[in-house]
Amino acid sequence: MSPLLQGAVQLNATGTAVKGIKAAKLKRIRIPVPPLAEQLRILAKVRELMKVCDELESVLVAKHVVARNLLEAVLHEALSPITIEVQ
Repeated sequence: MSPLLQGAVQLNATGTAVKGIKAAKLKRIRIPVPPLAEQLRILAKVRELMKVCDELESVLVAKHVVARNLLEAVLHEALSPITIEVQ
């Protein structure tokens, strides 16, 4: 979706009503990629962020369990028969 790639596709597209590009031409378009060092830096950052996401997911699951237990306790208390002790 980058402007660079969109421009390359537009330059190689054919047709008047509906523009398209043949697979053979599409395969010849060069797609720039970052240098290996930058790719590795990006990969390290993605892994770091995925670890944070996993930790957040664990926290959410734990909080969900606590909330469910609390709800069950409240419902149990609310729906239990009332006992009145008369002295």
